[in-house]
Amino acid sequence: MNANNRKFSLELRVRNTTLFYFLYIVLIYILALCIWPRIQTSQFTIYKYILSENLVKTIVCFLLSTVMWIIVNNRYSENSTFSGRVILLLTMLYFVPGLAICSALNTDWGYIFSFVIYYFTIVIADCLIKYPRRPFKAITFKQSNTIVILLIIVCLIYPFVLTTVFNNSFSLSKILLTLNDPYGVRADAREKSISWAFLLLEYWGVYFGAVMVTYSFRKKKYLLAIAFVLIELFYFTLQGNRIILFIVGIAIVLGFFKVSNKWLSLIFVGLLVAQILELIIFNGNETIGIVTNVFRRFSVVPNIISPKYYDYFQTATPDYLRGHFPSISALFGTKSEYDFDIGYIIGQQNFGMYLNANTGLVGGAIFEFGNLGVIIDPIMLVVSLRVFEKVLFYTDNENIMTVSLIYSSLAANSWAIWSQLFRISYMPLFVLSLYFLFNRIEPTTEIEH
Repeated sequence: MNANNRKFSLELRVRNTTLFYFLYIVLIYILALCIWPRIQTSQFTIYKYILSENLVKTIVCFLLSTVMWIIVNNRYSENSTFSGRVILLLTMLYFVPGLAICSALNTDWGYIFSFVIYYFTIVIADCLIKYPRRPFKAITFKQSNTIVILLIIVCLIYPFVLTTVFNNSFSLSKILLTLNDPYGVRADAREKSISWAFLLLEYWGVYFGAVMVTYSFRKKKYLLAIAFVLIELFYFTLQGNRIILFIVGIAIVLGFFKVSNKWLSLIFVGLLVAQILELIIFNGNETIGIVTNVFRRFSVVPNIISPKYYDYFQTATPDYLRGHFPSISALFGTKSEYDFDIGYIIGQQNFGMYLNANTGLVGGAIFEFGNLGVIIDPIMLVVSLRVFEKVLFYTDNENIMTVSLIYSSLAANSWAIWSQLFRISYMPLFVLSLYFLFNRIEPTTEIEH
């Protein structure tokens, strides 16, 4: 192929990718304005919404989404770094749906302004904060192999420990029951008095196990990969967290296929087309398709809840991370007014039920720092991304994509996710595990970067 043909082929691929991303945005608005409010099922009773469209806000939100599309095309669609992948995922799976939800709910202009400021602060911070030029000190395969084997053994055995702690069994029927009633499973889990150490290892096992699914498939260790898939399904029956299914599904795909920009943009469009097909297939009964179920929890529900945090903390005092660092707060004679009960306060006040209405990113930032949170939180989020950049310096795009998906799902549903790196939580253990798994030089393979 001569130079002109190669150039034409590249331009064609770029145009196709650009078109798919724009199609995704159009479909998001069709779903948010015409389809999601019409879904009739008791499964979504809590987070159903009635369309309250405002034409001016719809036009403004769509134009802002188009600006995000331009940013994705110019900076992130060709960016294969960890930071670039996370920002791409958050743009398409959180921020674009968020603006569509704002237009559908006729959300307050103040919240829309805060939402947009948060996004552009992420982009600006990503431009200004330098990417690492070198990783953390690399270790040899021989040095790290024993530790990696130990991590794998712990991750595989720990679910059997949890079966006795939670008095829980694992079966296909249990998976289906959890999928149909995730909130009931979560309520049952909350009633059990579980030590924080057990929970720390449980959450670490979920995220490290998901990474191992992709890693094992790519290394052609199929039995090990299948074992980790089963473990992920078991954790789903414990937590009732549908995002686990989303993560493990993508992790399996990434284990077999290489990431390409066109492929990724097609996946985004496919997620929305599948929801339209599921509505056609299941319309008129109480069944919700699995794609619709999972996508709502990842992209729709956090954006329905987030404005409620904004409204609440226009008059209430922000937490200022006191709930994340209670020991340090106690040294200064202060204590969190909310601790980790804020989700239940928001749930009771806005949805009339005792449920944990948790959210992340914009709503979480306002909970922690008030209106200034939309400046502070995205800057710190980008700083935390740079830590992961150093840990994942040697690995390939597919493993990076799996970790990016995990981090994005946590960011969309957790307050100040970056603060987890600086406290006793699953996050330092997860990062350390990635360091031993990826920040090593294998003797028979060539380093890719």
